[in-house]
Amino acid sequence: YLGLSQFRQGKLEAAFATLEPLGHLSASPVNFNSSLEIQEAGYQSMELALHCALQLYHQTKDEDWWSASLALVHQLMDSSPDEKSRQKAVLQAAYIYRDGGETQRAVELLRPYSKGQDVLSLSCRMLQAELVASLGQLEEGIEEYKKIAELCSPSSLGKTSREILSLGDKASYSRGELLYSAEKY
Repeated sequence: YLGLSQFRQGKLEAAFATLEPLGHLSASPVNFNSSLEIQEAGYQSMELALHCALQLYHQTKDEDWWSASLALVHQLMDSSPDEKSRQKAVLQAAYIYRDGGETQRAVELLRPYSKGQDVLSLSCRMLQAELVASLGQLEEGIEEYKKIAELCSPSSLGKTSREILSLGDKASYSRGELLYSAEKY
């Protein structure tokens, strides 16, 4: 609670110093000394510490905060309680790599998580297509956006969620932008 109140007051460095050491609780094996609630509290502390580190990095452009963000997001990936949380952490890690100028590492990180047809997998795939295009591989980006749009169409999925349909629309739009950039009118 102290870390959360420090975060809400904008005392990001103090919040980080309070929350970051609690992250080890999320990896504790469940036994008579460690309850599931303690693990969840450790995971939540890491998530909030990550937000602090990211905000501090964006404010200061200090590479130490970028490194701290990366370390925390990898801890989140390793100690995620379920696959959905893990994929969210992978997406965050890819954004952190991109922000740090390591776009190719972000693409490589996303590749294994871009296989499914759920919202998070498709989000990983969308980010991967964006990153590939930003690396100058327009044709590959165009093709990837096309595949995503096809996967997200009502005809290929039948009854589908609005989020997936929205991703399909975004993929079609992004594909159009890349085609325009490649002068394929």
